[in-house]
Amino acid sequence: MSSPRISDAIRQRLGPVGVWLGGPEHTANTAAAERRALRLASLVVTVSSPLARMARGLGAVDPLVVPNGADTRRFDPAEADPSAVRTRFGLDGRLVVGWAGVLRDWHGLELLLEAVGRLPGVALLVVGDGPGRDVFEAKAAAAGVADRVVVTGRVPHEEMPHFIAAMDIAVVADDRTGVASPMKLLEYMAMGVAVVAPAMDNIRDVLTEGVNGLLFEAGSSDALLSCLRQLHDDPALRAALGAAAQRSVRSERTWTRIASDILQRMNDV
Repeated sequence: MSSPRISDAIRQRLGPVGVWLGGPEHTANTAAAERRALRLASLVVTVSSPLARMARGLGAVDPLVVPNGADTRRFDPAEADPSAVRTRFGLDGRLVVGWAGVLRDWHGLELLLEAVGRLPGVALLVVGDGPGRDVFEAKAAAAGVADRVVVTGRVPHEEMPHFIAAMDIAVVADDRTGVASPMKLLEYMAMGVAVVAPAMDNIRDVLTEGVNGLLFEAGSSDALLSCLRQLHDDPALRAALGAAAQRSVRSERTWTRIASDILQRMNDV
């Protein structure tokens, strides 16, 4: 119930230490195996507090909550070139709201499109591709904002820092699971970009309202718009929240720090 990246970091130190629970072939038998594994485990690590509550309900010991992190060597704003991205996609001189991921109907992009559409002159940079792209672009055209929306297509992960750096505001529009620790959120934060995300417990594990980001009522276009407008109108707030987000990742959410925290707890068991 932890991130594969965390598991990889620990294996480099200790070798194989456990099994990955869950997955696309989840069945009644594997669910029973999970319950037994959780009850037998001396240490359970989850990537969010809601997932920890689920684990407790299955009889686990009190889990250690360790949200995901980011590779701060790769996601370093000092090494990024946002100007190339902005010039390539015609974003120079515009305030850019950004989102990254696979375009699917459950990622809240329609909500984000509606909110950005109510902010005149603001551009929406969608970094990614996916099965929902055609529908999303059609909705942008129907809303009369296609000229303010850029969908990049798939971008190699090693190029993502340049695209995130081109954003003035980075958004997690929705989290359908309510238990995940979104990688995009941590990578936005590592790049020092002001972040807006839904006010859900798994998001609150890493974001504190008004300290290192802004939170909006999940599913509310009006609430999302309010956060975006606040950041649109206050460049100093954008800079302050972005800097605080980057500090929190660099101090607490690097993969090395995460692995160290888990290893320390293992030593204490």
